[in-house]
Amino acid sequence: MVSEEQQKIIDRFMNRVYGKKPDTSESHQDHEGREGHWLEKQMEVAHNADNAPDLLGYEMKNNTQSKTSFGDWNASYYIFRDEGYFPNLKGITGRRKNQLWRENKAVFLRTFGRAIEGVFSWSGTPCPKRVTDGFNDFGQEMTVSNDNSIVIKYSYSRDNRQNKHEIVPEMFQKENLKIVEWDSEMIKLKVERKFNRKGWFKCLQDSNGIYNSILFGGPFDIIKFLDVVKNGDVIFDSGMKDVRADGTDRYRSMWRASNSFWDSWVESRHP
Repeated sequence: MVSEEQQKIIDRFMNRVYGKKPDTSESHQDHEGREGHWLEKQMEVAHNADNAPDLLGYEMKNNTQSKTSFGDWNASYYIFRDEGYFPNLKGITGRRKNQLWRENKAVFLRTFGRAIEGVFSWSGTPCPKRVTDGFNDFGQEMTVSNDNSIVIKYSYSRDNRQNKHEIVPEMFQKENLKIVEWDSEMIKLKVERKFNRKGWFKCLQDSNGIYNSILFGGPFDIIKFLDVVKNGDVIFDSGMKDVRADGTDRYRSMWRASNSFWDSWVESRHP
């Protein structure tokens, strides 16, 4: 049975989106989210960062790629912000502290990441993708702890890089060293404020890029989310890089699952 809120969303989709192909001619063509912004505009969803559902209590998802995102969530802990390992942070506040975080992040990237075309990043091969993968060749693994936090740890003995003794500072030459963590409070906030009110909906396109249907899925909480993190359905996609030449600094920590996985949570489809 379709709820009153769902019917309003369906009507809006059918009147403004159904049968159309996104017109992104006025968007920056290098921006990968331009079709999503077009859809937001048609559905009158305000682009915001307040971690609230997009429309009438439902979170909106677009289906323009092979994977769909739960969100882009910076971690609650990074080792390069830990005064125990970086005493240069002690007693520092304001802009100077942000500057030191960036400098310390560069140490992190050179230790736990790799350089591609001269730019260091913690993405791709160095960074764990799934809990079920275990340790990677950079000695890193992702786990879900008993306290419902997601932790990425580094173990020096599991690091297979030939020159690791040159790359890894002595202070990091440890076993099960926590380098990044999303604590349970943060995960609960991100998941449940977005997805646990009414649920979510996704607008689908055919092979020609034309929107042809809308799907609805039910609400879910932190426990259900962590269950699918544990079984490997959820992928962590990091895009942390050196600070750009223009001084901007984005960590990008995307949590995604395949579209076929999202389809398994669908409760209704229209038309």
